[in-house]
Amino acid sequence: MTRSSMRAVAGAALALAAFVLAPWPAAAAAKVPPPDIVVDAPVLEGGLGQAASACAPISVTDLRRPSVFRRDLTPGQLQTQLFDELPDQGWRPQRLTGYQMGGSQERFATKWVRKPGPGWTSRFGLTGTAFHSLYLQLRATHRPVDVSGYNLPGGATRYAVTWERNATGVDWRVHRDVSRDGMQDLADEYAGSGFLPLRVEAYALGGATRYVSIWVKDPCGWAMHNKLTRAQYQDKLEQYAGTYRLVHLDSYADGGSTYYAGIWWQQPGPGQAVRSNRDWYLFQRFHDNHACEGAVLDNVVVANVEGSVRYGGIWTSAGAPDVDADSPVEARIAHEVQCAPGRAGAAVINVTTGEQVMVNADDSYGTSSTIKSAILYALLRRIDATNANLTTRLDVGAAYGSNQGPATTGMLTANQEYTLQDLARRMIDFSNNWATNRLIDFVGMDEVNDELDELGLSRIRLRRYMTGTGAPSAHGNDDSGDDYADGFDNTASPRQFAAFLRQIDENDDLLTQGSWNVFWNTLGLNSGAHGGILSAGVGSGWGTLAEKAGSNTWSSTPDHRPQIGAHLQRSAAGRMTLSNGETVVYAAFVDEADGYDEDDPSNPNVTPLQNMLSCVVMQAAREYSGQTTGNDVGACRAG
Repeated sequence: MTRSSMRAVAGAALALAAFVLAPWPAAAAAKVPPPDIVVDAPVLEGGLGQAASACAPISVTDLRRPSVFRRDLTPGQLQTQLFDELPDQGWRPQRLTGYQMGGSQERFATKWVRKPGPGWTSRFGLTGTAFHSLYLQLRATHRPVDVSGYNLPGGATRYAVTWERNATGVDWRVHRDVSRDGMQDLADEYAGSGFLPLRVEAYALGGATRYVSIWVKDPCGWAMHNKLTRAQYQDKLEQYAGTYRLVHLDSYADGGSTYYAGIWWQQPGPGQAVRSNRDWYLFQRFHDNHACEGAVLDNVVVANVEGSVRYGGIWTSAGAPDVDADSPVEARIAHEVQCAPGRAGAAVINVTTGEQVMVNADDSYGTSSTIKSAILYALLRRIDATNANLTTRLDVGAAYGSNQGPATTGMLTANQEYTLQDLARRMIDFSNNWATNRLIDFVGMDEVNDELDELGLSRIRLRRYMTGTGAPSAHGNDDSGDDYADGFDNTASPRQFAAFLRQIDENDDLLTQGSWNVFWNTLGLNSGAHGGILSAGVGSGWGTLAEKAGSNTWSSTPDHRPQIGAHLQRSAAGRMTLSNGETVVYAAFVDEADGYDEDDPSNPNVTPLQNMLSCVVMQAAREYSGQTTGNDVGACRAG
């Protein structure tokens, strides 16, 4: 057995069920990385050239159990949001891995499942001494089922480990701080004694790469490699496809290069898809898209490589999701979001009852023109606090952004004066960028953000002007499009944007009554938004809508999104005033989305994106109005 290849085989052949991922159109095929592999129709024919026994098959029942995946958690968030809350509700950690972000922050990614099982204990942030003490404490009654070795900012080594009570007496081993040669020795020893690897992770210790690993007694076939280049890793995926299933993946930096470690088992079960080395925005997008098709994240890898944090995972098919018009509203809205051809998120808040639906609601997204609601709010705050009023007139000067709208009621004429109210109306009703940029100058970009800070909404940021002819740069570039290319975008999280609208609706001394009326009446100019899908799913007479939507088409790769090319953004946020007296606010965003056509860049395919936004609104209207047509809406993924 060579140093570059570790494997053990024993037993008979088996078959894997097929898993075919639906083909999502690529925004820019040359830029968006494809899956590392999709196991399409695998059939084993004798393993790796020897008779091999099958490992216990994957339990589809377990795959379908409720699960929670979170990434980029601080130690405090990991403790308070998961360890302090979930165990009493029947949840247990399945995967917990540590890493550093930005060179100065300790972070964690974790997956939890709700399932019965033996008692467990989990620890993170362990020194080597603390790890050993826990081992001595638990080894007689428990066994390790998950482990991670990682480095803190500054280089110190830490460990995370989960132990389960060993009720069935499984024989096991755990080894840490092992060199590469030592790993080969372990593989040679255990290949002949019926152990197979469960976990392997690499980290730096004393200037050298070291490994932590878990082994369990099970005489089924396996293969392990712990220092593969990208090309070698891809070769192994393709070599083992249809014969061995990847059950664990790790990537790490060593000497300035990226390497991969993987464990394959000869294990029956559904097909799988694997992705690695993805920036967070692509990982989240593909995680959702896999969930849309019924694939469950089995294992996650996060690594500090190539100067940034990169994410990967193993997804296994659990069958098509059982989501329809009769499913809980949380499941319906989640399914609409997960099936968007981009990275999407949504937040819905019933202001009357306090009920909430949050899906990817804490990630940041480009807001496109939806940010104009915040500009309108800041404008009204300034009017309330100064001698300005809605009839104050501004000279709009030369072209200062796209001049959208009808010729007489929407478009501006250069060097003419318009009232603040007229500019605000054109900004919201026709999304006129020229009018918007003049209002930004009138209020002040920093002042808009200051108003948001006073509401506790630091995740909503105005960082650039709207685009178009004559649109200025806020960062010393030629124009606002160059600002976006340099990574300056207007962004928000769905949770905070919905909270922004909620605070305005509740109006705790934020706006005078007159300005409050102007805010909602101006957004109400878009009352016909989502009309077709709302009519099809809810009918008529359900209530009224006040909203600001947004859209952007970007034709190149921005600095802050290097793993994508041309892409689309779409957004919608507003308020529903329902006929039953309830009020609902919502925010939905989709970013880094497909639909750009290089052959026809002025005519992107936006229908799937618009449908996602409209379907989120329709599902919320159905739920909280208590009204439905009873018909499935073909444009919506959840009926």
